[in-house]
Amino acid sequence: LGIIYRHNFDKRWAFRISANYCTLKGNDANSQNSYNQNRNYAFSNTVWDIGPQIELNFLDYDKDEFTAHYFTPYLSSGVLLTIIPDAKRSFEVAVPIGFGFKYAVTKKITAGLEWSYRWTNSDEVDALERDVYTNFGDKDKQRSYNPNNDWYSFFRAHITIRVFKEDMPCPAF
Repeated sequence: LGIIYRHNFDKRWAFRISANYCTLKGNDANSQNSYNQNRNYAFSNTVWDIGPQIELNFLDYDKDEFTAHYFTPYLSSGVLLTIIPDAKRSFEVAVPIGFGFKYAVTKKITAGLEWSYRWTNSDEVDALERDVYTNFGDKDKQRSYNPNNDWYSFFRAHITIRVFKEDMPCPAF
């Protein structure tokens, strides 16, 4: 669940600020890897992220001109403040890298899909302790690996509504 404010600089570049809420879940019982099944760890965390991103449209995207495209695939990236209330450090910085597709339904309404990966500056998104060892049968096995920061993916279906029209001519002239 989220909210987006987007400003189109031109037909190729856009700036946006978004705030998102999601739940991250993981369960080793669903893994096909025997190590993960033996580890038997599960977690569920709520995540808020907020921050600026840029979008690069692959096609000239403009809802007002008939010579431009009404749809475009795009890349997005930026910096997000990630808030995970149940983690040891509740505030982290994340870098999203995403790919999406947007389509102008009308001059005021755009629909789209986006899939992004978020690299976090933390190894505690899953609330798994750093470098903890557990006995599995006859051996001690490492449950987590400290040097690897956590990643999570985010799939979004979005509808944006154009509230302001840029460069609106003055009706008196």
